[in-house]
Amino acid sequence: MKKELQIGYRWIEDWKVYILRIIKQTHRGEEFGEGGSDCFVSSNGFTLYSCDSPEIGDVESSHLFVRGNTPGKDDTVLVTPSSAWMTQLLNAVGEYNKRGEALAKAEEVLHFWVLKKKGEERYVISQRKMTRRHLEDFLSSHWNSQWEILHSYTPPEEVSKCNDEK
Repeated sequence: MKKELQIGYRWIEDWKVYILRIIKQTHRGEEFGEGGSDCFVSSNGFTLYSCDSPEIGDVESSHLFVRGNTPGKDDTVLVTPSSAWMTQLLNAVGEYNKRGEALAKAEEVLHFWVLKKKGEERYVISQRKMTRRHLEDFLSSHWNSQWEILHSYTPPEEVSKCNDEK
């Protein structure tokens, strides 16, 4: 699924500020950014985070917290710090949406994890790129939690394509 973020905003003349609200957000938390990250850093340095709920935070910073783990606050209306900040945000959202399809496809490739316990190695193959935390949670709930995660890697493209051939 293509990753997408839509921001609704309006200029409030009496206050000389923009207000904004997130209209649509297709991914949250560790599925929001690239490679299992909860953030997206645009080329202009503006960062979008999907942690808790919509919030601007420090008015001097170039970041926005979008929808995250608190769905009850999804429709929060925010007052922006400046017109320049709003311009940076809109450029970052445009870049996120432009890269959205590529970001989603990057998470659909095969992903290999190498695990070790007392000299014994095991390999886990995941269809979906799993973050280290997701794997640790899986190991503690399904396998003996004494497994150590050595490393992970994405196989060459030829191996990933084998999954499509039936």
